[in-house]
Amino acid sequence: GLVWTPNAAGTLSGTVTLEDSTGTTLLALPVTGSSAALDATNSVDAAAYGVKGDGVTDDTVALQAAANAAGSAGKVLLIPQPPGGAHYKLTGYVAVYGSVVGVGTPRPELRMYGATGADIAAGQLGPGPQTVLYYKGNTSGTVITGLHLNGGAPNPPTVNPYNTPVEHSTGLELQSVSNVFVENNLIENT
Repeated sequence: GLVWTPNAAGTLSGTVTLEDSTGTTLLALPVTGSSAALDATNSVDAAAYGVKGDGVTDDTVALQAAANAAGSAGKVLLIPQPPGGAHYKLTGYVAVYGSVVGVGTPRPELRMYGATGADIAAGQLGPGPQTVLYYKGNTSGTVITGLHLNGGAPNPPTVNPYNTPVEHSTGLELQSVSNVFVENNLIENT
């Protein structure tokens, strides 16, 4: 099937053209799609939960509270660009329960501090200690988009982590999911 999804709020129209191998148009099909703006009716803004995004304050607890509220309400977690172009400081993973949308230019940055390269503890279930966002289970059609996920490990281990106990930070860890769209994100230093 063909899916037509506008990349901004509102209605977007266009044409899907089917051509044969010589470039001759066989069919020109007009398409129209619409998308709702993110607002208080369908999203939870992390700013309302006290995230600072100043690159100094640890935003882990506040961002987790926003993610919990979005998950409980079945809404999108909206992460705005921090004021002044700084970033959100995290010292532990944030569990998310549905769609997460970063808004602003450049993308809002979630940066992990204290990435040590330590592996998860023996027998530990769930995310490793340096995971930025963790998502387990899913809602069909979940989207994670518009974020800058910085693992905080600019020099990852040079050894193969599968042959040694040394691990690395993870920008996004997905577990037991399907139909999750991860698009338009920058993931680095993992």
